[in-house]
Amino acid sequence: IFNFLNLKTLINLRLVCKKFDEVVLLVLNKKQKDISEGKEKMKICCINEIDFQPFPQFQYITKILSSTNLNTYEGCKCINDCNQSLNCCCLINSKDFAYIVGKAVLKFIPKNENECIPIIECNDSCSCTINCFNRVVSKGISLNLQIFKTRNKGWGVRTLEFIEKGRFICEYLGELIRTIEVKNRQFKYKENNISNYILSLREQLQNGQRILRTNIDATIYGNISVNQI
Repeated sequence: IFNFLNLKTLINLRLVCKKFDEVVLLVLNKKQKDISEGKEKMKICCINEIDFQPFPQFQYITKILSSTNLNTYEGCKCINDCNQSLNCCCLINSKDFAYIVGKAVLKFIPKNENECIPIIECNDSCSCTINCFNRVVSKGISLNLQIFKTRNKGWGVRTLEFIEKGRFICEYLGELIRTIEVKNRQFKYKENNISNYILSLREQLQNGQRILRTNIDATIYGNISVNQI
């Protein structure tokens, strides 16, 4: 019966009876437009139960955008699926498969920063197949997620299903840019009163002797992760 109710009735039903909350959210999700325009395996919908403000427009992408002159990780040369015994560089650097075979769930959940180890997945630079167990992030979103308007905190993302601990949710996507470009764009966005969605990550390599900085700008090109900041 929920499928035959209009949007206003469904929203009111959620407010009156929390018992139907999960079911109503799933129905609302089906009725909304897919903002990824079919680029994701799962439909990504947006719902505003607060006011009439439209969802901000941006170019939805499923892979990070980068210049050809930026350094990229050299992939493995495995013929079929990767195996550590075959000297797969991805698995050797990751110490083993990071995920439970057949699931997008981490095998080991670190309790503190001292237990953290790098996860090096197979990617477009690798010669193994798309079905390799060491490919999770590149396969995209596999959860029912929904963008929604909050009352006081702008737009956010919520799940429409249970998420297991250690499960991959989504990748932060945008334009991969150099540090000098970050400063230029921050100034430009501030000058034009544009929200800043630049994420900068600093990693210490070789016992802290080298710093690797990664800058991703999701202001114009991005995915569902932009709404989680």
